[in-house]
Amino acid sequence: VTVVRLLLSTAGVAGVSIANVMPMSAIERREEIGALRSVGYEKLDIVRVMLAEAALSDVVGSALGDALALAAVAAINAVLSGAPFAFTVEALRG
Repeated sequence: VTVVRLLLSTAGVAGVSIANVMPMSAIERREEIGALRSVGYEKLDIVRVMLAEAALSDVVGSALGDALALAAVAAINAVLSGAPFAFTVEALRG
């Protein structure tokens, strides 16, 4: 359950970030969108392509971010496991 929550929260943050970037991307890609329209793409087709790119970017970014985070946690855990002290939830609560 914890891993699922991690993945869903990461995907949510990535989705919000992408939602903020996509309008600017559309403005910057006006020429490309115009070229697609000139060869027969409908507006809905272009929206689908841009949404697919955003979804793919979200999935790949989330997967890479999760993998890097898990690797960092494993590395930190390996370093701290030999340390003469340990953190516990009870100690952090006070």
